[in-house]
Amino acid sequence: MEMTKKVWKYIEKNKIDIDSLSEATGVSRKLFRRNPDRPMNATEFLEVCAYLKINPREFT
Repeated sequence: MEMTKKVWKYIEKNKIDIDSLSEATGVSRKLFRRNPDRPMNATEFLEVCAYLKINPREFT
């Protein structure tokens, strides 16, 4: 869950449009909340990183 929260903080800080992110990656909008129902899985995480053009290691 920690990685999901780090991604959420990045999205909030950089004012990324969640609707666009969700549509482009296929990752549910529900995962981009302060307290998501579940953590992102590896595939979802990598899709988001690719969309944001961020090396996944930056979230570690």
